[in-house]
Amino acid sequence: ALLTLPPVFHARDFVASDQLGRGGGEQDLPTTIVETTLTVSHGDAGAIIGSGGTTIKNITTEAGVHINVQYRKVGKDHRIVKVKGDKAGVERALKMIKNVLN
Repeated sequence: ALLTLPPVFHARDFVASDQLGRGGGEQDLPTTIVETTLTVSHGDAGAIIGSGGTTIKNITTEAGVHINVQYRKVGKDHRIVKVKGDKAGVERALKMIKNVLN
């Protein structure tokens, strides 16, 4: 099922193969890493970050992803948010972000 994002979002996906060690003598298996780029308003970027960074920390911890929010640039009416991790984690993070913004 596709995740329908509000119109403020413009998502672009980047997929790369990454070799991640599993430890414990198990064979290393390739893991597909997905990076989704969102374009959001300044207010939405603030909501994603949350007070003292609590919201973004919760999302990254629960979904197991890395989220990067671009610094506010003078003259720009939007910010770039990048979500990177395995496919399931990125999908979960996007759902969590959607819930924060609704």
